[in-house]
Amino acid sequence: MKCDLTKTEEIESMFQKIKEQLGGVDVCVNNAGVDLFLDCKTGSLSDTKTMYELNVFAAITVSQLTIQSIQERNLNDGHIINMSSVCESTVHEDSSCHMYTPTKCALKAFTEGLRHELRKEKTKIRTTMISPGLVDTPQARADMDDNLFCPETCLQPDDVAAAVTFALSAPPCVNVRHICLHAIHDSF
Repeated sequence: MKCDLTKTEEIESMFQKIKEQLGGVDVCVNNAGVDLFLDCKTGSLSDTKTMYELNVFAAITVSQLTIQSIQERNLNDGHIINMSSVCESTVHEDSSCHMYTPTKCALKAFTEGLRHELRKEKTKIRTTMISPGLVDTPQARADMDDNLFCPETCLQPDDVAAAVTFALSAPPCVNVRHICLHAIHDSF
């Protein structure tokens, strides 16, 4: 399904189609995100807002609609996985990621706050945040300077997929709250 995650009405329409075609959502992996390589001193506010729209607000909307989907079907079990970045806990010296980092800090705070709310409601809906280092993807290769990008110091997409699988395969009484993964020789 095609959906512009910066438009709430398109997200709501996507969830309606999922309800009609599949019955609802039990597991959600919020993986969409963008880094526009902005520094603090000169990064445009418009571009910063774009990063927040996709990296934070879309994940919040999708998470809320996932919970709604689970609860309106009277299920007490589900899982929301928010894909973050090691930037949520480390401010890298490279200034081009300084405006990206706060979006991941916000996603971390949201994920933890949501976990507390769901726990207080005694649901079995789990939340996990996965924070990978640099992943060797076509986008990462296109975005990074050849001098900085070194596949040997990157995670592979399958490494991140394994982390998702690990979180999802935990026993129902276990909430894997946070997974932080790095390639052995990465620079963070």
